[in-house]
Amino acid sequence: MSVSGGALDLSQVLTLEVFPPHIVLGGSTGINETVTAVIGATDVRQLAHTPPGALVVFAREHLPLEEPQAEIALRLARSSNAAGVVAEQPPGRLSAATVRLADKFRMPLIAVPDLDPHRLTTALDAVIRAPEFEAMRSLQDLIETIGSSHNDEAKLLPALRTALGGRVALINAAGRVLGGDDDTLGAVEAGEIEHVCARDQPVASEVTEAGGDTVHLQPAVSPWRTAADLWIAARVPQSSTVDVRIVRQILVVAALAFSAQFSRTALAAERENRERALLLTEIIDQADSPRRATIERAASLGWRLSGWHMAVQVSIAQRRDDPPSPQVIIDIEAALARQGVRTSLVEKPDGWVFWVTQETEPQSAEILDLTRRVRRSLLEAGRDHPHVQLSAGVGRPHQGTKGIDASLREAHHGCLVARASETPAAVEHVDAMNVQRLLTGWYSSEPVRTTAEQFLAPLMDADPSGELVHTLRSYLDHESSTTTTAIVLGVHRNTVLQRLTRIRMLLPLDLSRPDERLVAHLATRGSDFGQSPKS
Repeated sequence: MSVSGGALDLSQVLTLEVFPPHIVLGGSTGINETVTAVIGATDVRQLAHTPPGALVVFAREHLPLEEPQAEIALRLARSSNAAGVVAEQPPGRLSAATVRLADKFRMPLIAVPDLDPHRLTTALDAVIRAPEFEAMRSLQDLIETIGSSHNDEAKLLPALRTALGGRVALINAAGRVLGGDDDTLGAVEAGEIEHVCARDQPVASEVTEAGGDTVHLQPAVSPWRTAADLWIAARVPQSSTVDVRIVRQILVVAALAFSAQFSRTALAAERENRERALLLTEIIDQADSPRRATIERAASLGWRLSGWHMAVQVSIAQRRDDPPSPQVIIDIEAALARQGVRTSLVEKPDGWVFWVTQETEPQSAEILDLTRRVRRSLLEAGRDHPHVQLSAGVGRPHQGTKGIDASLREAHHGCLVARASETPAAVEHVDAMNVQRLLTGWYSSEPVRTTAEQFLAPLMDADPSGELVHTLRSYLDHESSTTTTAIVLGVHRNTVLQRLTRIRMLLPLDLSRPDERLVAHLATRGSDFGQSPKS
């Protein structure tokens, strides 16, 4: 008994050139059922075990249609939901009872003169399984590409696109496209993508647009964690002839290739991180007089030991049990580069550090500018890693090799303070911390608190939840940037604008005037109202 799979309806099969002249003796009302398999059978009892949609072919010696066993064959074919029964045309007339039974069961009974079952099943097999054969060839081509491309993403994505006949992309857990076709996700809701990709235990899934294509999501699981930060998304059009099982197989093979690439990249990064960490230890230990080998190794990495240095320490606190993915570090470095800070983070036991160097002593404006760039970078990277809390500390500028160590120590202290803050992507600079300590004492005085609460009373009367006051404080804390305020509060920018309009209507002040803006800022800082409203 030979089995083959396909996907045409019986009426189409009967019109194929490979199908010989025939007569539909009965059951013609079922001729539009899908044919999923072609089977050459040698015993009527095999019909009880055929897959649904099978077209079963008998030689005359195995099923003479004029004999009573033809009715048995029809009953068994109906029980297994076969697509039809093909046998050799009998020499005489078929019994009326057999025809009536075929019509009753809507089971096509097809007679072929001089039937050669082996030749017919072989010919139909090649036609019906053509889409499957094509998909298998695509899978083979993909495997060959993987073997010759050394898992290069630039070659893997086009090969995957060819194999599936649709758009493909590499995305992160937040649904942002990192490579490939930007329109792969199409009109699929971001919430649906995040629901699938943010799971602690990643599972291959499918999301279908309303009346549209299917988007397959395959985790490119890496060995360093259980959750998946990177996914392969593939949009398979409705018209595709590739069987969904083949699509899944192709994506699994591609995921293995991507996972191997990520693992290799992670191992290389781990070696580089270890070498940079050892070199930083040497620099600090030899701060008085660095050895020539140390200076040369630092130079090869682009590290300057002379000049004025400002160090930054970044804390990456995971809100889940598993350790942070190396992708977080990659994304932070990329975000820093987009802010004009090109550097490589160096791992230490208590965080990740880097420093920037210039010839002359940095002024206050330059220190503030670096602090802002770091915070913008952490905010950007944090959007793609919702389960990670990012914070940082910035040290004061110090000169020479000893200055690197001094600024790193201050950055460490600043990072500890920032990490204790509930503000997303908090960044603390040592000098700013000193000012903050002075202001904290001022805020705690009873006259200041009373005045501040009286000033903000209109907002609290209109909104007892405290959202308006909290929005105002956040807006002023972030230099009157509605975009940054929206990110920090986790709301849309239009929501911030609407709240500010309401605040201006309730408070007798003009936020465009520096003095009045300062009064409002001090008031939000000097009262309990400015704290985050409790949910």
